[in-house]
Amino acid sequence: MTIRNFYDGRADIEQGENYLLVDAYSAEAKIGFIENESDMEKLTAEHGRACVRNLLAMQMDVDANKLIADIKKEFHLESQEDVYEILEDYYDSFDGYRENTLVIMSMLLPELSDEMDEDERESEISRSLENHGNPEDMENLLTDLPIDYEQHLNRNNSEFGTMPLWMTLEKRLGANDLRRSVVELLAKYEPIIKSMQQDEQFFLVHGDCCPRNTFYDDSNKPEFTDWGHAGITKNELLALIHDFGNMRARAWNNREYREAMDEAIIEHYDKFGNSEAGKAVVALSILRSHCCLAGFFKNYDITKQRIEQEKARKESTEQDIRKAFAISGIEL
Repeated sequence: MTIRNFYDGRADIEQGENYLLVDAYSAEAKIGFIENESDMEKLTAEHGRACVRNLLAMQMDVDANKLIADIKKEFHLESQEDVYEILEDYYDSFDGYRENTLVIMSMLLPELSDEMDEDERESEISRSLENHGNPEDMENLLTDLPIDYEQHLNRNNSEFGTMPLWMTLEKRLGANDLRRSVVELLAKYEPIIKSMQQDEQFFLVHGDCCPRNTFYDDSNKPEFTDWGHAGITKNELLALIHDFGNMRARAWNNREYREAMDEAIIEHYDKFGNSEAGKAVVALSILRSHCCLAGFFKNYDITKQRIEQEKARKESTEQDIRKAFAISGIEL
């Protein structure tokens, strides 16, 4: 038996008979909570479509403006701005998404080796993270591209050293000019994202949508858990891009599930005569979330990087980046 929820209980014999009231289920009977990679493999295309329905319902059924008002009242806050300190702020506009994505793409990956002790590896990782904080880093690299790029390509370093993430991915994916393709993809969907920007209406973002924070009941209906990173944005598509992207990238070992999610998003917006919006969500979700996870992999301890399961996750995550450009009609 696996426990899903605890409802009530008593463990003081002086107050009467002890009892425990829980919602439990047999692990063999249904998916339940996704606790590990083998559980993710059990997810079907129907689970993927149901997950998308729940993500869309969050935008249609949850009044984020009312949520803000309720939080303000419940915590006796003086202003709406005080509420923003509680709720995470996710991409207030397309410009915020673009900047965040360029920061990820320009991240300098640490150069780790077997000779480093734990403190040296931690120091190298910290140095790397401290030096990737501005999208201008990417622009500076682009300005001096011929010299910098040639230097990195001639390093004879199989792990690609400390070159920025977009250079590493360009080589791993065999892309001709990844930075040009990224800029083209961002420009392609900028109008459709900005067209759905709101002035006063907010949309809810779960913030940590992933298989391990999802419960599937017997009817394949999902329920999202762990709302500790919940936040808001003024753009419906940007809300989906964050949550859909996180869920998709972390379901790295289940292609059927990921593809069903992609199809469900595109079909949803097709019904409203806005197929480009669906493609934008899928492409921009992949671009940010998959690149983000690809970058994090290089921050792992070198011994963890060599675990076969982690190597498979990296390969799946990186190669699926191709789909962002394929559905957008952009060549790599």
